[in-house]
Amino acid sequence: MKFSLKIAFVSTLIIILVVSIVVGICSSKKLLAETITHRFSNGNLNIKIAQLSDMHYPFGCVALDKISEELRNFKPDFIFLTGDIIDSKSSKNDIFNLTPFCKELTNISSVYAVSGNHELSNVHLQYFIETLKATSISYLDNDTQLIKIKSKSCLIVGFADNSDFESLHWRDTLPNYPLLILTHRPKTFYNYLSILKNNSLILSGHAHGGLIRIFNKGLIGPNGSLMPKYTKGIYETEIANSRLIVSAGLGYGSKQRARFFNKFHIPLVEVVI
Repeated sequence: MKFSLKIAFVSTLIIILVVSIVVGICSSKKLLAETITHRFSNGNLNIKIAQLSDMHYPFGCVALDKISEELRNFKPDFIFLTGDIIDSKSSKNDIFNLTPFCKELTNISSVYAVSGNHELSNVHLQYFIETLKATSISYLDNDTQLIKIKSKSCLIVGFADNSDFESLHWRDTLPNYPLLILTHRPKTFYNYLSILKNNSLILSGHAHGGLIRIFNKGLIGPNGSLMPKYTKGIYETEIANSRLIVSAGLGYGSKQRARFFNKFHIPLVEVVI
């Protein structure tokens, strides 16, 4: 009798484990378009920003027409690409096949992009940059872009992945406008905020949501570290009116073929200036 109970108990545990794995993997194939609000001031001008990150095209990326549909429904003023749109293993033909999607993005809105670690390690990096520019996507390589909407101004700042922020000559001459900062890796954001005195909203990715999410926390960092701090959503900072947004990404990558309780993610950001 005791032996039968043990078998029943172990069998139940195995069934629960298998069902949890299946549910966790299947739920991660869904797309979460998360609305996030950030307020720079008590103004009345709303700017809508859609963030795309870590697509790793063509390795397990969310269907491009599904991404386009979400963006068309949101009607953003700007679309920000925060790195790893392609994978380090993406071929030149893969990048060419991405061209219609890039054109579709610029038909929807103004688009700005920065590099991630996978773009920088891809042998076709220059071709990718040329593709972006040919489709009217602004590629920011440690550069800035002043934007004006009605009577309001803000500055888009785009950092190349792993750039030496200390060496950038323009960092001490920025006008006193709110900053929209595009950078691939979230862990570096305090490097910027410790020097830049402007109110800032930083948009990043890289962490893939922590791969496995339990109780809304990511468990594994990109370098294999456990319990990374910044994986998905919006985070407060120690500097007033400055916050960090991390996208959980839109793809797997050539070396990572699964996510667990970790939906693909498009932050839809409403900024008040």
